[in-house]
Amino acid sequence: SRPQAVKKMWEYIREHNLQSETDKRVLRCDAKLKELCDGQDEVSAFSINKYTQKCF
Repeated sequence: SRPQAVKKMWEYIREHNLQSETDKRVLRCDAKLKELCDGQDEVSAFSINKYTQKCF
């Protein structure tokens, strides 16, 4: 389900330390997240739902 996908994404983000140190609302995209986030280097944490919609 979509809520489970978002939860797993947050687990991945935390495991790989992809939140900005200065602003936890900013996510730094590694290669895997870039695929999901249209090639962006950084995205807002609030936009995660928008990007996961593509998977459902």
